[in-house]
Amino acid sequence: MSSRAAGAARRILHDVTRTWWLLLVAAAGGCNEYHAGSFTSIRDRWPGERVALPCFDVAVAAHREPGVDGPVVRYSFGNRCEHDATLDLAAAHVVARDVDGREQALDVVDPGGELHAVAVPARVWGSEQLSYAPARGAAVAQLCVDVGALERAGDAAPRWLCSALEGAR
Repeated sequence: MSSRAAGAARRILHDVTRTWWLLLVAAAGGCNEYHAGSFTSIRDRWPGERVALPCFDVAVAAHREPGVDGPVVRYSFGNRCEHDATLDLAAAHVVARDVDGREQALDVVDPGGELHAVAVPARVWGSEQLSYAPARGAAVAQLCVDVGALERAGDAAPRWLCSALEGAR
């Protein structure tokens, strides 16, 4: 990984830490409660493909980020339950698909081991961007994310969400 890419990956992970902190502050203050099935936050309607898991509404959107070698996935989520629920973004399985349909599993870039499962309070929403190691070979046309394992309390049945990779090279 180039030093520029490593710096960009650290910046994204810093954003993850900052967002989790903001998520906890919002929960403590009781502001802007998430409404089940809305797939929206105070800021925007969540981009990408959407699915309702037992306690979380989740949207994923894949894109390229300047200075990052591999694809970036924006995860938007809201706890639709009336109790805390555990969300584990590191548990997502991500697959790159090239124009010929060949698939390749991608690993999340987490050099500091900062990703871990967290308890998200009832009716709280959040969003994270995670970068993934670049695919080898042909240009990536589509990124697919299995979000079935994100929610620890739910069944771990595969739930694939696929979307074109914005800014694909």
